Order: sequence, then structure tokens, then C-alpha cells
Amino acid sequence: MLTLEDRPRTYATITRFPDGDVKVSGCHRPPPSSRAKPKTKTSEIERQLIAARRATTHVLDYAKYYALSYLHTLTYRGPVTDRMKVQKDLKRWLRLIRETLPEFFCLAVFELHKGGGANDGGIHVHLATDRFYPVSVLRAAWWRVVGEAQGNIQIEHRAFADSARRVGAYLAKYVAKDFDSAPRSFGQHRYLRSSSLRVPRERLVYFRGHFRFHRYAAMCIVSIEAGRLEKSWISEDELRFSFRSYG
Repeated sequence: MLTLEDRPRTYATITRFPDGDVKVSGCHRPPPSSRAKPKTKTSEIERQLIAARRATTHVLDYAKYYALSYLHTLTYRGPVTDRMKVQKDLKRWLRLIRETLPEFFCLAVFELHKGGGANDGGIHVHLATDRFYPVSVLRAAWWRVVGEAQGNIQIEHRAFADSARRVGAYLAKYVAKDFDSAPRSFGQHRYLRSSSLRVPRERLVYFRGHFRFHRYAAMCIVSIEAGRLEKSWISEDELRFSFRSYG
């Protein structure tokens, strides 16, 4: 009799977005005896790349779920290269903001500036929000953190029908860049989010039947609930998949 660990399993995660879109993604784990090759040790670089891809997916989901269509950039006057300092400054800034704007929430990523100029080699922060907030309040809080006129904040609204998707893609590209894919010290995050940002997901586990049937079931969930299947992806080994109703 097969134990739970020996049985083939298909995991599927359903994400339902407020705008009616649906995404189902998952993977299949065959029983150990049927796996063609023994599992090899994953290198640190490979683990970092896998983590970067996972973080990219999370950033895109947060941006879409909460309609994050306003883009902000926090900068320093002069290059700041200490990532932990930037991370701590951002957290302090958020605490100060919530003293005036308790409803404020955001999603943030870091960028290593390589464009030359006074801030070349320094880190600045890109963050997205769901609405416009007074620039004077945001800037005053940032100056309390970095010093009077020792930094700035730029605010840009992406005025497109798919603003949240574009802003999400803009943030996600920095998660996948070399700066974020390189090994990081303990406590350094690929992205930061307000604790109130949570994307609810439902998880299904299939044990019986051929894997292709479960994959087909996942595809049907998207087609039936959203009324359309816009994009699909299946890995080369056919063990991982993703179906969604949006591009």
C-alpha cells in the first residue's frame, strides 16, 4: 500500500481577482520510483533565480489584485549603497506616513542606479499605491528620515486602462534584475509590502487520475469561472502549469 509520500500528487492554486479574472497554477509530483533522474543538488545561483521568479509572480499578483496604478520613486541626495539602510529607512518612512495617512499601503522594490550622475551606484526605491496621496505629506516624512532636502519623492500616475498591469510589470522587472538575483544577506528582501496586502488563494490537491486530467481540470476552472482562457503555460517537462483569464 502506497503511503501519502509515495502517491503521485498534483497541486493547484486558484487566485480570484476582484475584477473577475482567475488564475490557476500548479505542479505535479510523481511518486519517487517513477522519477527518471535522481534529484540533484540545486546551486545557490539556481535557488536565487527560482526565488526571483517566484517573487516576480507575487509582485504582479499584488499589483493586479489591489489595482496599484500609481508609481512612486524614493531617492537620496547622493548614492546610498547599503541595502539594509535603505530597507530600514523605507520601513521608518512607512511608519511616519501612517501617522497621517493610516489607510496608506504600498508595494516596494529596490533598484541599483547605473545611469551615471550624482546617484550612480546608489539604491533607490520604486513603490506602487492604489491612489494619489498628497506629495507634501510623503516628502515631509521622507525628509524626516533622510534629512531636510537630502532626498526626494517622484509620483507618476500611469494613465492607461491597464495601469495596474503596467505598474506591476515595471516593479517586477527590478525583482528579476541581476541586483536582486544575486545572493543577499539574511533579512534583505526582494520586495517589501504593507502587511495589509494579502492575495487570498485556494489550494486544491489531486491524488487520483492521470496528471493531464488534473491539468485539464485546472484549465476548465479558469474557462468556466471567468468565461475565457487568455493565457496558458506548461513547462517543458509538463509537470508545471499556469492558466489565466488575462494577458
